[in-house]
Amino acid sequence: MSVLHSFEIELEPHATWQLCVDFAPSIDGKRMRPCHRCRAFAITDERQKMFLGEAARIETRASGTLAAVVEATLEQAKYDLAALRLYDLDVGERSWTMAAGLPIYIAIYGRDTLTASWQAAMLGTGMMTGTLDVLAKLQGTRTDWRLGHEMALCGRLTKGYGGTNERGKHNLLHVIDHLAIAPLPDGSPGARARAIAAAREAALADEAGTALDAALVRHGAPPRPVKAQPIRWMKRPASGHATRG
Repeated sequence: MSVLHSFEIELEPHATWQLCVDFAPSIDGKRMRPCHRCRAFAITDERQKMFLGEAARIETRASGTLAAVVEATLEQAKYDLAALRLYDLDVGERSWTMAAGLPIYIAIYGRDTLTASWQAAMLGTGMMTGTLDVLAKLQGTRTDWRLGHEMALCGRLTKGYGGTNERGKHNLLHVIDHLAIAPLPDGSPGARARAIAAAREAALADEAGTALDAALVRHGAPPRPVKAQPIRWMKRPASGHATRG
């Protein structure tokens, strides 16, 4: 049988309210008594108290302070920030930015990313320099909403998995660097928006990237750099020759 209890509580500022619940198990029809009562979930045995009272007391300079808590918190914060790193937006090995946070905002989010990188400056400046560089490339909406809209639509370039996804990320960064930021023959927001739209549609229509390079050059931007590809030398298998008897 389940029993539901409810309480209506009104507390003044800084006031407290406490509720203690005793659980008494019943084993083989015999009801047991709770071992500990309210506020007793600690050392209650007199012999334990005797040992603890007579044992040597160990103290350090940080005893009675929150030094150990602060140290552990800052150390864990480094690992948490590293786990949020957005590798595809790296500006350099030591200049990077992070996602806004788990579990929803697994992407760059201007206000949160700026705040986090500023607050984490005591750990290092790499997050600040990386975040400022990336956000500067995404400020198209400050001049013309169409430019920001076309840049947002370029998120369609990062699709698929593995090599396809990596290629899309490189295409996206190249388009933003050279069509949204770098000087162009016609650098007006409207012209940049049209150039980005043309480059995006070309990239989506031609997976090989030939159409994208042509669109970039047509609007005054350099084509994508040729990526070095490793040459693999394969040993030719020995060919067998049939013999006649």
